Amino acid sequence: MSEVEQQVIAGPGNTLKTARETQGLSLKEAAERLRLTPQVIIDLEADDYTNLAKVYSRGYLRTYAQFLQLDVAALLEAHDRIQQQAGPTVQRVKVIQT
Repeated sequence: MSEVEQQVIAGPGNTLKTARETQGLSLKEAAERLRLTPQVIIDLEADDYTNLAKVYSRGYLRTYAQFLQLDVAALLEAHDRIQQQAGPTVQRVKVIQT
């Protein structure tokens, strides 16, 4: 098993970060080119999906992996495995009373 395959198994975040840095892109450049906030890039690279709804995290991950020309299917599989281990997430909703 190659080093890249081992990284993907652990989680897609390190693979994304390594690829971005190898391509000479700063965090800010990647965020701007993908039209995402830098915090989304930071969260994806840290495998921290707590601030992202599950459906958005998959979409952001797919877009980021395509942008970096990585194996999208392998990264999504790793993402899904992490999400399954984390269990269901509860999203907070702010109620505004008028």
